[in-house]
Amino acid sequence: MTGPIILLPGSLCDEGMWQPQIEPLSTVGEPRVVSISGYDSVDAMASHVLDAVKEPVFALAGFSLGGFVALQIMRVAPERVSHLALLSTSATPDPAENRQARLDRISAPANRLPELVDAFADMLGGPDSAPDMLAQCRATMQKHGGADYAAQQKALMNRPDARDVLPNIACPTLVMAGSEDRAVPRALSRDMASAIPDATYLELSGSGHMISMERHEQVSDALCRLLSNR
Repeated sequence: MTGPIILLPGSLCDEGMWQPQIEPLSTVGEPRVVSISGYDSVDAMASHVLDAVKEPVFALAGFSLGGFVALQIMRVAPERVSHLALLSTSATPDPAENRQARLDRISAPANRLPELVDAFADMLGGPDSAPDMLAQCRATMQKHGGADYAAQQKALMNRPDARDVLPNIACPTLVMAGSEDRAVPRALSRDMASAIPDATYLELSGSGHMISMERHEQVSDALCRLLSNR
């Protein structure tokens, strides 16, 4: 394939969540993690990614919040994406019933951040999640700080409805979900895959939200197969 493989992390995540994929993906291209921290809207995050990647065409994989950003890129610049992978994410807007809870988190005092991040981290695991993996996720999320937490809550709360984008996606596309994901129900990922022409849907049994870490071999193999599809 031509162009780099751009990997977008999820909320309060960093390049560590993609670390298991770097070596396998290096056999088929140049994997490159692009941070989406520091922005408070999905549109601004997408614009940042498009500006940061200088190559005219690239493969794109987005996890969770990064998946919402990937779908926004597919809305505004689909000609730049050769292959698309959407992990533990959906195309739907934030449910209205989430709004007050998000507003409360955005306005929460700094001393509540550890409590809020711990509650979020507790949602990420599945029945097979290793304690050290969850500890790594929690430590990474705490490191981001209150400003980034609030900005990403705003981005999640105000994310656009991307369901109208799905029927127009023409590049090879893979959608992956954990069967035990409590953050993004697998039904949303499955519905998204069914709306994308010729998309492949892969559900990873027993995995929670963090599939790139929990089922890293399966995720890496699936991404490599996708990228071999020209």
